[in-house]
Amino acid sequence: MLCVKNYLSLTDTRLESKISMHHSYHFSKSQEKPIHTGKVSQLEDLQPDNEVIASKLKGNTLRVYWHLLQNAQDTVGPREVQRELGFSSPALADYHLNKLVTLGLVEKKMGEYHLVREVDVGILKQFIKLGTFILPRYILYATLFTTLLIFYATQLRTINFYSLYALILGILATAILWYETIRAWQQKP
Repeated sequence: MLCVKNYLSLTDTRLESKISMHHSYHFSKSQEKPIHTGKVSQLEDLQPDNEVIASKLKGNTLRVYWHLLQNAQDTVGPREVQRELGFSSPALADYHLNKLVTLGLVEKKMGEYHLVREVDVGILKQFIKLGTFILPRYILYATLFTTLLIFYATQLRTINFYSLYALILGILATAILWYETIRAWQQKP
């Protein structure tokens, strides 16, 4: 058995400060799952914090995580990730999947990977998940303002200073929100 401190020093030294002296966790070499032998039953202290995840969740690793978010109900293998994301080899996909396992975001079972934790860090803060769809957060506001603008334009009977001012304000707000929505969509991994 490896002590947790030895295991964590291999993954990230910043996590060592999260382990309390009152808890004793051991990792079995055959299971690779933590076995709790102390007082607390939660393993939250062993998972990397959002700063560590944000620093490591970039580039192709972020693309693989995005792919897993879109297929959250399914398990995926390295070959599927390679084909979907256009990687040069399954080994590259496996490397990024194992990196996600190390971060505690993905679990590996019999060669297949399954998403176990969702995080909102970095560019992911600009998106929301609705079922299997991942959409920019601004799309809800843009849709709301567009609907209100169309309703206001159809109910407009007389044109005076105040109605023209409200119409211009509605057009500007709608345009800005759609611009931000498109910009966020273009920045997706």
